[in-house]
Amino acid sequence: MCMSCERDVSDDSPVKGDYIFGTLMTTPDKAASQAALGLDCGSLVLNWGQFEPTKGSVNEAYVQSVKANIKKFQDAGMKIVLDFGIHYPPQWATQTEHCRYVNQNGDKYVSTENGLNTLNGVFNRNVRDIMADYVRKVFERIEPSTFFAIRIGWGYYAELHYPQPSYNGCRNSYWGFDPVAMGKFPELLPEGIEPNPVPDWIPGQASEGHESARKFIEWYLDALANFQNFQIKTLRKYYDGYINALYADWGMRPGDIDEAV
Repeated sequence: MCMSCERDVSDDSPVKGDYIFGTLMTTPDKAASQAALGLDCGSLVLNWGQFEPTKGSVNEAYVQSVKANIKKFQDAGMKIVLDFGIHYPPQWATQTEHCRYVNQNGDKYVSTENGLNTLNGVFNRNVRDIMADYVRKVFERIEPSTFFAIRIGWGYYAELHYPQPSYNGCRNSYWGFDPVAMGKFPELLPEGIEPNPVPDWIPGQASEGHESARKFIEWYLDALANFQNFQIKTLRKYYDGYINALYADWGMRPGDIDEAV
């Protein structure tokens, strides 16, 4: 898979030109051959589960293997985009209380497919805390300035979104119905996020002027934006370089919210 990144071409830009080109999930052993073909950048994907296999510990052998891969990129003259691999959570993290998204049917989102088993970082403060602690541990072992850019998103496939809409026979799942999002544990809601404003309404039900649908979708999307801002704030404690925010598909466009309502 290829990636391109439009970049600032002002005089103080660290890189000149209109674009840089690289690959996603770059194989470090192929860095030299890719650089020879004109690719500027490689993607280094970590695996949270391998980095922190048990709570409170770090697999230092895995860290050394990551550093060896970084050196392969550097030796090839390639810039590195870091992906934390938060969509590969360790088993212990999946035991965090209320860590699963829940749709309007009461289904908890769990996946056995690699890269899809994402945790509820939108509505659960404790999930955010363990994510932030993982970021801290990575930067304690790898100098942040090593990276040309850092990819955020922290949903499935490392993009910014809720779980997939089709789940367990439901084709329009909305993932704002877990106990924390519903206000049953207000102490676990992240700062800036209120509980579901229409707790007795479910998507598809009619309401006067579609008011319930509008309140829900605005709350639902604002919560996701809050999660993005948390990621940026977390990174800015350690890193002042480029941040790549990955949005699924086209992101939001004018008129999309009214259409959804």
